[in-house]
Amino acid sequence: MGYDPTARDIKIVDGLLESGQGDQGRLTFIRRCMADGRTPYESDMRYVRMLAAKEPATTDSPAVDDAPAPEVGEIDMVRSLVRRGPGDQGRLEYMLRTLEGGGLLRMSDAEYLRAKYAECEHGYMPEPAQAAVEEPDAAAMRRPETPDTPADPELLQAEEELEAVRTELEAASESAEAVSRKMQELEAVRTELEKARRLVEEDERELEDMSDYKDRLADRMEAHQKLLQEIRAELQSVKELVRDQNDNMDEQVRALEAIRSERMQLEDDSRRLVGVSAELAEERKKLAAARRENRALKEKERSLTKSRKDVEKVNRSIQKEREKVAKKLEEEKSKLEEQVALRKSLEQETAKLGDIEMQRSKNKRSIKLAEKVLQESRNRASG
Repeated sequence: MGYDPTARDIKIVDGLLESGQGDQGRLTFIRRCMADGRTPYESDMRYVRMLAAKEPATTDSPAVDDAPAPEVGEIDMVRSLVRRGPGDQGRLEYMLRTLEGGGLLRMSDAEYLRAKYAECEHGYMPEPAQAAVEEPDAAAMRRPETPDTPADPELLQAEEELEAVRTELEAASESAEAVSRKMQELEAVRTELEKARRLVEEDERELEDMSDYKDRLADRMEAHQKLLQEIRAELQSVKELVRDQNDNMDEQVRALEAIRSERMQLEDDSRRLVGVSAELAEERKKLAAARRENRALKEKERSLTKSRKDVEKVNRSIQKEREKVAKKLEEEKSKLEEQVALRKSLEQETAKLGDIEMQRSKNKRSIKLAEKVLQESRNRASG
């Protein structure tokens, strides 16, 4: 039996729509539910009464006997469901963490939340097409659905099998009550399939974003590698310059300054590599977050397909991602070790130059002493 709204409720909603008060999109949805004979959400009716209570009393405005009550928000819905226990508790806890952290729910999660809350409050499941209606601002802030994303073959096959079962049920000579119950079960499974499809599409978009980030990071790593090669070439030229040093002290001083400059540049590059390592750590966190989000989807896939091959495939994919991250960490570690070796070599060359400068000073003193002795000898000879 459909919902039979009172004339007063309809008049209140029509008055709010005409006056322009409140969220017009939400009020339009409530009015459509009344016109179609569907029961509006309890939170929506409290929202209508709250707006009507705020409206100044006029001859055209209906009186509202109920006291205004605050609207039940998404976070209150999640807490209520977690406390009561119905629904996917893992998914509900994830939504609660998202809302408490100031984030926004994905469209599929918001639909699931409203449907499950309405089912617990009123004992019915709203139609999927209407459960997806949201406030305009909130819908704009959430991620839009991407219809062009390729559909999952397993989900399509499951939908085809469900359609075949539906046809068999309709053709069977069962009682009307049994057929109706089976059809409702099939519709519930189809709804879960659609939600799983949306989760797959959103995860695919996130993985594409992460792939773009990896490409940018690879370009930066290549640039750093070229820079390191240039530094090695310059260090080699400095080493050759040191080996070819002669008695020209000015050239030795300039070489020392060049080495010091190269060492400063090397330290800057080392700091850049540390920054790249931090970016890799951040990427690992993002991958871990993506894996946590995929856990709920894995559970849905197990219940729908009951296929161990799918689970193994996902595990292999995760292992590959881990190997990629481990490989990148090993590469960074190897590069840092090369930097340490270059720094040690540079310090050794600097120490050698210091010894050369000390020897130069000793030679100058010896030359001055010899010149002094020679001058004294000449003075005595001339005297």
